[in-house]
Amino acid sequence: MLKGGRSEAGRRAAGSHTGSLAGSYEVFRAACRSVLAVLAEETEEFFDAIEALVIAGDRRAAAPRVAIITVSGGPSVVAADVAEREGLAVPALDGATQASLRALLPPFAAVGNPVDLTPQVDPGRIGSAVAQVLAHPQVAGAVAVNVGLDVPEFADGLVAAGAATQKPIVAFTGDAPDITARLRAGGVPVLASPERAVRAWRALCAAHRSLAPPIIQSRALPGDLEAALAATSTGPLPYTLARRVLQTYGVRFCREKAARDVEGAVAAAEAIGYPVVLKADAPGLVHKTEAGGVALGLGDARAVREACRAMTTHAGATGFVVQERVGPGVELLVGGRRDEGFGPVVAVGAGGILTEVVRDVSLRLAPLHPGEAGEMLREGLRARLLAGPRGLPSVDDAGVVEALEGLSALLVLHPRILEIDINPLIAAGRDAVAVDAVMVVGERP
Repeated sequence: MLKGGRSEAGRRAAGSHTGSLAGSYEVFRAACRSVLAVLAEETEEFFDAIEALVIAGDRRAAAPRVAIITVSGGPSVVAADVAEREGLAVPALDGATQASLRALLPPFAAVGNPVDLTPQVDPGRIGSAVAQVLAHPQVAGAVAVNVGLDVPEFADGLVAAGAATQKPIVAFTGDAPDITARLRAGGVPVLASPERAVRAWRALCAAHRSLAPPIIQSRALPGDLEAALAATSTGPLPYTLARRVLQTYGVRFCREKAARDVEGAVAAAEAIGYPVVLKADAPGLVHKTEAGGVALGLGDARAVREACRAMTTHAGATGFVVQERVGPGVELLVGGRRDEGFGPVVAVGAGGILTEVVRDVSLRLAPLHPGEAGEMLREGLRARLLAGPRGLPSVDDAGVVEALEGLSALLVLHPRILEIDINPLIAAGRDAVAVDAVMVVGERP
């Protein structure tokens, strides 16, 4: 697939032709994933993907982990850079494999991955070295790079290793007409640059995936919640109702108490224990931080009273929510909405104050399939955030996955829910605790 109409100018042009297809590109990307379509970003990549899919036949990459095999160090570095930028892993080979390769290759060869055989390699050893790399369990295929060393053993070794393992290989060659012809004859696509070769290999990976039946965990809402959803015509649900609906579907919340007035907020804070977080509660108040409706780290009753008075004046607070302070942990945005073209969509990304700054969000259509929630967590910046940078605790996927799968089911089973926003969901270890949520309901589409 290649989609036009991603920019404002493109959408204007699409409006005079097939305007119904011009929507959120990120949602379109999620829709393509849901039907296992390979989505190209550019025309060149589109045709390269078609070529690779046709020439490679039934060979597909079982995982996004690629080896770079080369006799040309510079272009292989470019290929490795592009692979990681495009979401592919270039895994380091284990010590035993590296030692075995060193016994076959010149002492100055690189054996970690990329594997640089070097132009000085004994041609008779190329086949054995390539076979070891392709047979490695952490490698799902290879991108081969050769500029100027037109020895047939390079092509023959790759073709033989690909046939033995049934792992796909895509190549970039320059000034090597003999091996180019041998590779193509052996079912190896040959592209015109390292970047194009990597993206064509990524298409072979995207085309491999299979999806198990989706997860829809139906959970009965208490009668009063069902009645409240039915009675609310359109707009945000009161926070307390939204929280209860989300809790029914597996989202955990921090300890908190609601208060009608200032002294009630002080009593709630003393019951929870200082320091506390104070939030304004008011009809239609969605973005509390921007309205001055959030105060963090309040350490005593005086601070709580002052914050309540300020929120009454500036945020129109008619009540308050007092929460325990949660953390440290990674702040995530978890949510969903009902897209006009594709229906319910779930999202996860960097949360808290980073949400609008980095705009690091992944989307999938609901209902989610097994494994999709965990896959979303590992995209973009999240893999590094969840690993525990700068002293933060590392995050186990379980709590966030449960929340995402719950939101997915909630959106599918309750079509009057138009939008859900949990920001932040604070994750640490196996815990994932929501500290705020917005749920918007409306007429059933």
